[in-house]
Amino acid sequence: MALLPLGTGNDLSRGMGWGGAFSDEPLSQLLQAILHETAVTYLDRWRIDVQPNVDSSTIEGGDDLNDAVQSSLPLTVMNNYFSIGADAHVALQFHHSRSANPQMLNSRFKNRIAYGGLGTIDLFKRSWKDLSDFITIECDGVDLTSKIKEFKFHCILFHNITFYAGGTIPWGSDTSDEFLRPSSCDGKIEVATLYPGCTARRYS
Repeated sequence: MALLPLGTGNDLSRGMGWGGAFSDEPLSQLLQAILHETAVTYLDRWRIDVQPNVDSSTIEGGDDLNDAVQSSLPLTVMNNYFSIGADAHVALQFHHSRSANPQMLNSRFKNRIAYGGLGTIDLFKRSWKDLSDFITIECDGVDLTSKIKEFKFHCILFHNITFYAGGTIPWGSDTSDEFLRPSSCDGKIEVATLYPGCTARRYS
């Protein structure tokens, strides 16, 4: 199986060495490249479980939120990454916009413009500045909730591959002695938090 970068972000394709954009080369050349210029790469796959928050009814408007939120995810397997907060909100808005007007968002360029516009609006509105008031997080048995509340992050990212959001590397190109180099096949998942403007802090 080979990955062709036909989408907008193509982060999985980048991470597997297939690049971030399709060059529209002849099929015969593509098949030759698959046969002779590739190597087998393994990919971890993760299952996501969602459970109702039994305490949400004590929050103002919690009952209304429970009625609006799905009780289960449409997909429970994650290959690339998933997030909570501002990033997830922008992705959901884009999904709804494209579903409502597919003819308006039918190219990589248009999609990136739409993503950028939605992200800029969210950046100025700071819609998720209070995210830390509603979540707790534990990594490798360590409770990191106090860190989330201290720095007031707008997004928590659970990451399985090298690239994110169309080719960026959330924690930069260098790795410190504190963490192992990220890998898509090491049985581990990276957890990072994002400030407004997508500055990341990696925790696990």
